[in-house]
Amino acid sequence: MPNAIKIGPIKVNYVTSPRELKGFENTALDKLAAREAVTIRKGNCKIQLDVESIEHLIAAKLSGNNVQAKDMHDVTVLVQGSRKASIPVNYENIRESLRESDREDRYRILEQILTQEH
Repeated sequence: MPNAIKIGPIKVNYVTSPRELKGFENTALDKLAAREAVTIRKGNCKIQLDVESIEHLIAAKLSGNNVQAKDMHDVTVLVQGSRKASIPVNYENIRESLRESDREDRYRILEQILTQEH
């Protein structure tokens, strides 16, 4: 389980070891190299964080042992948020990440979510 820190009302999970990237241990360095810098504001305070790509976040939510309602909700929020922000999502990267973790069959859950979005 990743470690977490609370920044105001925001809980930020972070990893300290490739073992914490369950299912993605073999590609941990690639995932970390693909991270993006984002800025979080709280009042006058700005905090800059490096975060995983949206594709990896979605794949991680879908690759757990049991995809629960909360995971599906989180994926829906990520998809909707990316659309609202006009951030393109590379769905083939998600499929590849799921393939790497032997969970390619979980891509159908994402397809169901995308179908419901239209």
